[in-house]
Amino acid sequence: MDADNPPSDDALRAFAAEALGPDLTITDRSRAVGRLSVVWQLEHRDGREYYLKWHEARGLFERAAQAYANWSPQLQGLDGLHVPGIVARDDELGVLLLDALPHARRVVALEPGGESDAAYHAAGRLLRALHDLPVEGAPDPVEHMQAQIRRYIDPADDVV
Repeated sequence: MDADNPPSDDALRAFAAEALGPDLTITDRSRAVGRLSVVWQLEHRDGREYYLKWHEARGLFERAAQAYANWSPQLQGLDGLHVPGIVARDDELGVLLLDALPHARRVVALEPGGESDAAYHAAGRLLRALHDLPVEGAPDPVEHMQAQIRRYIDPADDVV
């Protein structure tokens, strides 16, 4: 599936119902601009919450699935970090069902100070923990960046 051929809402609802059971309240949290991923907040009748995400590009789905499967478990249990996990996935549809973090809330805008400072501090802790994870088979960073330059800059040589 890709942006030109997204799954139907019925297919996504059926996937969610199969994984979680019936009686789900669905709130669409997808962005109206930018990438056209589908993000649904799902609330089960027993009060548990989940997020369903369909990525508009197959590569984005594969990267997210790999990150949740391989990196998130390594972050579980680190002091002060809370990371969602995969509840279910459908590789054919390209959709992930993630558990919602307890007591988490969506951030629309943060005013400077207090809550904003705490959010930035938490984001920094998560980023540090991600950078500290061992990555087996990772490319050499210098070679990787040189390849990126060749890929993106060299074709635009006449204007850059």
